[in-house]
Amino acid sequence: MLDQNRNMPFTAFKKDLIPLNQFDDANRKWLYIKTFNYDETEISKIGWNLRERLAEEEKRIVILEGELIWLSEQLQLAKTNPAEFLAQGAEVWEKVMSKTTDILKQKRDKED
Repeated sequence: MLDQNRNMPFTAFKKDLIPLNQFDDANRKWLYIKTFNYDETEISKIGWNLRERLAEEEKRIVILEGELIWLSEQLQLAKTNPAEFLAQGAEVWEKVMSKTTDILKQKRDKED
């Protein structure tokens, strides 16, 4: 459908664009890998597995960055307030060990 200026409005997703000369800012060209109806083409099917793997790796990166932030905070807490850091660790250890001791008691009761 054309608008009044005889232009066709079209939205392309970034994941469907491949930069052809990404280092030339003055003359950047993009290859669109789908049809105007957003259907798959032969070129878009070729890299599908790679795009899925890349998306999974990006998710892993976000998770690892979050873990890195948490570990940095824990390290900072351990440096600035070791008593609170150890208390937090003791709470976690207590929760884990209480469940473990409950399981062990249940096994002993079953054996007796």
